[in-house]
Amino acid sequence: MSDVIDELTTWALHDLWSSGNLTYKMHAGQTELRDLFWASTARKSAWNCSRRFGKSTLLCALALEHAMTTPGARVVYAAPTRDMARDIVLPLIDGLLVDCPPALRPSWIATEHRYRFTNGAELKIDGADDERGNHLRGTSATLILADEVGFWRHATYVINSVLLPQTLLSGGRIVIASTPPESVGHEFWALANEARENGTYSERTIHANPMVTPALLAEFARESGGEHTTTWRREYLCEAVTEADRAVLPEFDATIHVAEPNSSPRFAWRWCTIDLGMTDLTHVVWGYYDFESARHVVQRELARQYMPVSQLAPLMCEIEEELWSGLEPDRRISDNNPMEIGEFAMQHKLQPTKVRRRLVFEPARERSPEICINRLRTFLIEKRITFSPQCPQLIHQARVGTWNKQRTSFDRLPGAGHLDGIAALSYLVTNWDCNKSPVPRGAYITRDDHMLSPYNLPKANKGLGALRPRAGNARRAT
Repeated sequence: MSDVIDELTTWALHDLWSSGNLTYKMHAGQTELRDLFWASTARKSAWNCSRRFGKSTLLCALALEHAMTTPGARVVYAAPTRDMARDIVLPLIDGLLVDCPPALRPSWIATEHRYRFTNGAELKIDGADDERGNHLRGTSATLILADEVGFWRHATYVINSVLLPQTLLSGGRIVIASTPPESVGHEFWALANEARENGTYSERTIHANPMVTPALLAEFARESGGEHTTTWRREYLCEAVTEADRAVLPEFDATIHVAEPNSSPRFAWRWCTIDLGMTDLTHVVWGYYDFESARHVVQRELARQYMPVSQLAPLMCEIEEELWSGLEPDRRISDNNPMEIGEFAMQHKLQPTKVRRRLVFEPARERSPEICINRLRTFLIEKRITFSPQCPQLIHQARVGTWNKQRTSFDRLPGAGHLDGIAALSYLVTNWDCNKSPVPRGAYITRDDHMLSPYNLPKANKGLGALRPRAGNARRAT
């Protein structure tokens, strides 16, 4: 009797594998997403799945189903790195193939990083971050499965320039799947929003996995630090939130820190600060320090890539002319790059018609990035800094910026670069002397308060609004 059962089981397994139906290996949430995918004809789909949902296992099952039923098919599985493909994806596929009939079992060709199937189909498995995804290139593909895209370094490039062109002539399809990335500025969200607009976006939280019991759910919540944490909301509820433990400015809140200044203060110090770059952005930021409210107001920004000092200097002068009617900043602060600082100081001689003043920057004191950022975070906590809406790049950097895993440098993110604007602003708050007052002696003395002759009254400020002129035009109080 047992022999008959074994034989029936063998025939059943052969029928399931040859027909490309591996739903018996899936839970109900995976089956639902699998059926939704095969019922669609969209070229590009995006999946936002929580941890412990079984997303990677489902992608591996889709790869096997398609390869088993499509002779000559070429399937591409793109993991974040080649090492992750070896350590995570291959064991998952081996686990799925454990009951595959020997006549249908594919062979693994390690030197080519691919499975070869008996019907001529193949499954290529490689990393998207290795050599910017060039290992994944090929003439055509009938199915592409991009896993954990939220953790790729060059997601948009690899998807649109390396993988998607392989589907154009084959009529192939691509699945862009991931657990939510640690920053809302990651390119995965742009790809997910595109799919959402096209009606091909799917989201599955931890509650979509029927295998997770209430006890397991409570355990996962404890692992993540509690249901109130960004870790829980991001990894298990699939929300687009920046991970608090990696955020550069977790205290930044656009509803609090972004606003148009209501009015200019009567006395204030004007400043300009810059983070120099070439491959990374050169980011210049202007603003003023309102002494009476002990608050910095960021008024304007300028961000350029691959722009030499000879072109930056005239642009900076134009912005300062527009911003302060020709008045100069009281202080200019730059990261410590003596060669470029010296170039700025020479531009008024080299381009006297375009650069009408001497641009002298003082170098920022050498301090670790984390010390500078912590000082800036303190200003945010105390609501002592306001960003004008005219600084969109700086605001974006403050919203999405994250540290690398070692907290030694910033992550490079699309649209945010290397957080050069945040770096420029951090030089300001760590080098600023908040004790020095811009209020001239006797500024608040009036005839109503004191019996003074007209010759003893303080002279009115000159310049745009109420911002005081540079030293020499009016007395600077200490």
